[in-house]
Amino acid sequence: MKDSTSRPHVGFAILTLLWVIAIFWVNTRPSSHLPSGSWMKLPCFDKVVHFTMYGGMAALLWRTVVPKNPLQAAVVKMPALFCFVLPAFAGLIDEIQQRSVPGRSSDVADWIADAGGALVVVGMAVALRAIARQDRRRD
Repeated sequence: MKDSTSRPHVGFAILTLLWVIAIFWVNTRPSSHLPSGSWMKLPCFDKVVHFTMYGGMAALLWRTVVPKNPLQAAVVKMPALFCFVLPAFAGLIDEIQQRSVPGRSSDVADWIADAGGALVVVGMAVALRAIARQDRRRD
């Protein structure tokens, strides 16, 4: 039987770091350097982007600290809280730093979309892990 101790998944840790760097790199660009197609003018399009980017960050964090085997313990004590708080905090920092970027603005609604994306992804991950744990215990 495999060792039941958990270690961070290095591959997903690297992907998470690259994801975070990409988000902050894009968000430090002045608005004149960003794409501006008609599709970007759709209502709430920017909120969908925020939701997706920070939900993606939460998903990558989850895969970094939670083993695939649902019977193994996570790398951190409270993985759901960890995987929600980090993206939500990163979104807050991102919104604050955007104030200093030409043509960009800081918006509480963007931060709510950031945190909402992380919350939905973590909620789904917790639910799927609980289902997988029940299935494994039945076998």
